[in-house]
Amino acid sequence: MVQYTRDPATDGYGIYLVLWFGEVKGAHKPMPPSGVLPNDPDELRARLAEALTPEEARKISVCVVDVSAPVRGTEHRRADDASATAASARG
Repeated sequence: MVQYTRDPATDGYGIYLVLWFGEVKGAHKPMPPSGVLPNDPDELRARLAEALTPEEARKISVCVVDVSAPVRGTEHRRADDASATAASARG
């Protein structure tokens, strides 16, 4: 990831931002060196973070943003889960 933090003003600090599109029909995903594609954004973030050296890990934050289309039937559940969590927090 050093190639992304070359600007001398950054002193090697930066954010490695990746957009996760999930399964997109007809899209080609490049095969990672491990030969196994990640299953979800969290797994991708973990793999990218593990690839950093200790020095890079102190200076680079790996962020994977899930921009995939919601799975049918789960759009409203997320809102319901948030409402339930907020209600239980209020006691």
